[in-house]
Amino acid sequence: MKTEKPKVIITNYNIQANPVSAIAASNRLGSSLSPYLLQHKDNPVHWQPWDDEALDLARTQEAPILLSIGYAACHWCHVMERESFADADIARLMNENFVCIKVDREERPDLDRAYQMAHFLLSRSSGGWPLTAFLAPEDLVPFHTGTYYPPRPRGSMPSLPDILRRVQTVWANGREQVAEQNAHIGEVLASIDTLPPDDGFVAKDASALCLEQLSARFDQDNGGLGKAPKFPQLPQLQYTLAPAAAGDATLRAGLGMTLDAMAQRGLRDHIGGGFFRYCVDPMWDIPHFEKMLSDNVQLIELYARAGVVYGNQAYLDVARDTISWLRTMELEPGGYASALDADSEGGEGRYYLWARTELEQTLEPAALAVLDEHTNAAEPANFEGGMLHLRLRRLPSYEGHPPALVPVREQLDKLRSSRPAPAVDGKMLLSNCALAAQAYGVAGRILGDDGLLQAARLGLDFIEQRLRSDGRLMLYRTAAGLAGTAAFLDDYAYYLQAQMTMLQIEPTPARLDAVENLIEEIHARFDDEGGGLLFASKDAPQALRRLRACDDGPLPSGNGIIAQELIRFAHLSARPGHLDQAERIITSFSAHLQGGPSQCCSLMRAAELLHQPPALVILPAAASSAQPWIKELMPAYACGTMLVCADPQGEVAEVFRKPAPDDGGLCAYLCSDMKCSEPIADLAELKRSLAGD
Repeated sequence: MKTEKPKVIITNYNIQANPVSAIAASNRLGSSLSPYLLQHKDNPVHWQPWDDEALDLARTQEAPILLSIGYAACHWCHVMERESFADADIARLMNENFVCIKVDREERPDLDRAYQMAHFLLSRSSGGWPLTAFLAPEDLVPFHTGTYYPPRPRGSMPSLPDILRRVQTVWANGREQVAEQNAHIGEVLASIDTLPPDDGFVAKDASALCLEQLSARFDQDNGGLGKAPKFPQLPQLQYTLAPAAAGDATLRAGLGMTLDAMAQRGLRDHIGGGFFRYCVDPMWDIPHFEKMLSDNVQLIELYARAGVVYGNQAYLDVARDTISWLRTMELEPGGYASALDADSEGGEGRYYLWARTELEQTLEPAALAVLDEHTNAAEPANFEGGMLHLRLRRLPSYEGHPPALVPVREQLDKLRSSRPAPAVDGKMLLSNCALAAQAYGVAGRILGDDGLLQAARLGLDFIEQRLRSDGRLMLYRTAAGLAGTAAFLDDYAYYLQAQMTMLQIEPTPARLDAVENLIEEIHARFDDEGGGLLFASKDAPQALRRLRACDDGPLPSGNGIIAQELIRFAHLSARPGHLDQAERIITSFSAHLQGGPSQCCSLMRAAELLHQPPALVILPAAASSAQPWIKELMPAYACGTMLVCADPQGEVAEVFRKPAPDDGGLCAYLCSDMKCSEPIADLAELKRSLAGD
């Protein structure tokens, strides 16, 4: 949607101070559960949480709000805290002129999304963290936004004190201009998610455009979507897997190159396992060193699925290796910490970096020779201060970690573990725990690992038992207790997805009812009959604007995932009413899908499933006895075919009950569009039917 760029008023006045006494008397973050807010509880800034008390104070004092949004593992958030928020003189300037509010983006994703969009409208540039926004107290609309500001001018970048004085002067002398600009921004924000449905929407045409857009974005030299910085962009990569498997040569090559580069180069921690957040260069060599649980669990699922689609054992090994790292993040059975900080010992990446002299002094000559042969350890330093970030040598494709490297990795991991470790963000977010359960369920099915399936069950149990309060799902838990923030649409979406994955593995009446009840809860909390589902529940206070979004970010769109699972559940349960619910969601965002489908891959997949129903294979046998067939069906499962083992002798929901052969052999029923075939006793015939041959 095109919008007129608002007139930016912040530069219209000369810098001058007009200090008054401190507006808020103290820093109120000490009682928070958020690790990010607690990182700022001892600042001399009189930080307030986002609550009625802080907002009422700003309105009463007619003081602008300085809103700072970040998260616990954010490197530049730490830098700004050390440089500016811990500085008494800068804090005094903030306290005298602003109500200063600190927000954890993972605790209030609704606020973060709204103010990131406002930042884009004001600056026509992408935002990030920390986000710094100055709000008018009466409407909470920002009249100036930025990200990181240094304590003193740096190149063309103004200092935070300069910005504070400019904003204070604008507020004192230009209130009418602020009101005029804010009225425009408010109107645009209110209209962003309300594009009328596109009556000419055709799913097949939008799908073709989506694949064309993604194909054009693949970096043909290094893999990845775009040049730099290099983010995994996992919802888009997940979307390309099925067309790559179906024979789209461009996507197959682009996705394969991306999987190889991420596994082989600097995005991955080749010593301790897991992946970093993103790389700053087009070659995937130097990462930003924070590790996000949300990225890693999606990567587990992607590499597990890709392993069978590409017939690549090395990809399956990447999934296993990342699972090993994931287990180190488990704080309670089924409950996982959110992230590891990028910083340690006061610097970014220090836990992960190596000096050549340290490697030479630590490793025996034979071990050092192995490291030099298979990694960049003998190459010039690739990080500041003469330090090395290790990656494998660049090869045409990723073929796994060489066996000779395994003991060297273990030795370096042991040595590294003696260093001061990065801080852990101990929020056990519902979204992360649900995505972890989903990853365990999919990987467990593909790898035939019952231990991973048990981990998926534990994750779902943790959500029900530890993340509910008075019947309502809550956002997160820490060691100190359960947060008081209700879960958002995306949290429910990923939980529904994980429950649906487990329903195929355990097609019991109880699991079927659990999914049905969860769908009803989603409808009750997020469906206001306005089209797409709301991001925050209907009874949540409005924060700048009501969000209902279809675009994917680092995580898939809640509307997209829920629409997909409604369609799958309709076909699994033979309850077609859920198709109508999914169609309403898809239709409400059809203009977005028609114009920019590659930004909404999760919803695009839902639109495709609505018009071409997913295949369902029912095996009337226990999973243990059906393993030969299950293994052969994994490529189809990895691309979206639903697979249910319904043991006639077990506890199975009636909708899945099918007769087994009298001779005790195996057969399958291939179902589509809520109709099932006659039993197919020939595995080769079943595979041909699934392939459309």
